[in-house]
Amino acid sequence: MRNKILGFFILLCAGLYLNSQEYQELSINAQVVSRCKLELSSNSMSFSRAGSYTSSLIVQNEPPLEVTVKTTTKPGQKVHLRILATADLVDYSTGNTISPKSISWQATGSGFNAGSLQRGISVTIGEWNKSGVWKGTLTFSFQDREEYAPGIYTLVVSMSTSSF
Repeated sequence: MRNKILGFFILLCAGLYLNSQEYQELSINAQVVSRCKLELSSNSMSFSRAGSYTSSLIVQNEPPLEVTVKTTTKPGQKVHLRILATADLVDYSTGNTISPKSISWQATGSGFNAGSLQRGISVTIGEWNKSGVWKGTLTFSFQDREEYAPGIYTLVVSMSTSSF
């Protein structure tokens, strides 16, 4: 009888040992920050002067610029797409200049706006009230004027996205 009790006790202890478990907590944190990404289908465009002797609006030679803005923002934050011209268009061979106001654009796509460049002023091209992927096209035009001297005029502008 004593062997049976001892065997039962060993089985009972072994069963308790096999079924014992210990738990501990693990804290997991994931940080998601606001972010913006800007994608452009091209990084250059050109205009060719018309052959007439009158002022005219010349559309860019290339296809419309495809713009994609990808954003993750906090609720209530606005997303802005802006363009900035910090100088005039310059013909570096002659020093002649043309105001950036001569460059304008038409826009398609939800939240995208038509407008024109302003020297030293960041102009809003698009604005949205939440996170998302926003796609549109911009077709730029150059306002040719009779008084513009012949030449190759250059201007580099910056486009940026931000959320706040």
